[in-house]
Amino acid sequence: MLNIIAMFGAIAAAIWQSRLIQANKPIHHGRWLTAYVVIGYGSACLIYGPWWGLLALVGMAGMFSMWFRLVLNIERRLPISYMGPEPGIKSASRSKYDLFFWHVGAKLHWPPVLVAIGVEATAAIGIPTIMLFVYP
Repeated sequence: MLNIIAMFGAIAAAIWQSRLIQANKPIHHGRWLTAYVVIGYGSACLIYGPWWGLLALVGMAGMFSMWFRLVLNIERRLPISYMGPEPGIKSASRSKYDLFFWHVGAKLHWPPVLVAIGVEATAAIGIPTIMLFVYP
């Protein structure tokens, strides 16, 4: 249920942010992250309580990020694998999250989007699966 909430939240956020990008307006990543944590953690706490809610939030983050990246790139008519300009290029919409995956991808000699999707898919699928067996 929480992953479905995360998926629809990601789709809405991606459409909204694509409109901000088209209008050449800044994206305040800190505000978006705060909104995600408040809504996501609040939802998880209602179902699992405060401690298990933290773990559920990480799983939701993986689902959110995968759908967000996909929908944002589709809305902007960019390749699905697009993760922003190269790390050396300054960009107003550069997120530290994507920059991290650029650097990890460079060290592994892999496309950064594959590294990001691997981490996100592991969280989105692995954590709910673990919680199925462990949550009291």
